[in-house]
Amino acid sequence: MGYGHQPTHRSSRPVIVRPNISRSLAHRSHPHGSIGRCRHTAIEARQPGGARHTADDHVGHLDAIEQLGQELRALRSAPVAEQPLRMQRLYRHLAAFVGENLVHMQVEESQNNALLWALYSDAELLAIHERLVASIDPAEMAISLQWMAAALNDAELAMLFGDLQRQAPAEVFNALLGLGHSQLSAPRQARLNRGLGLAPVQGLVEA
Repeated sequence: MGYGHQPTHRSSRPVIVRPNISRSLAHRSHPHGSIGRCRHTAIEARQPGGARHTADDHVGHLDAIEQLGQELRALRSAPVAEQPLRMQRLYRHLAAFVGENLVHMQVEESQNNALLWALYSDAELLAIHERLVASIDPAEMAISLQWMAAALNDAELAMLFGDLQRQAPAEVFNALLGLGHSQLSAPRQARLNRGLGLAPVQGLVEA
């Protein structure tokens, strides 16, 4: 569904939706929601009302995710002749949702971060971060990792998986690391393992 795509009734090809998109919309809660709740709770604890606007946004986001999931399921089960218009509607609603979330995240990452830095010491923020990582459900983390692994740079990947290595049970960490590897090139897999102090994956040559 590229930008500017205009489906018509003449299309007779069934719609194919990528599985990772389907899985993401099928889960109403996301690690980013957990992150937001944790940040908002921390702000509200020391400045009541300081995170009210972005916290209220999250309620609307959950409703929007539910609606998008319903539209996706309806699209996939609709007769072929109805799919183009349903696809166009889903595309427009998803585009609006993404745009709104980008604006929302600008507020989270500027205004809310500034409040956290002003209200908490570095040691307190580190403790909050570690509690947050430990609280995220492995199934939710797995969904996000599919999107994050290929987008993060090597240092960010090492930091993310380093947190998981310290906080998660070994079997959970290994499963998530395997999922992360599946999204990375062979050289990046080798660099990530080195950054985590793990043995190189057999057969990989670091670039």
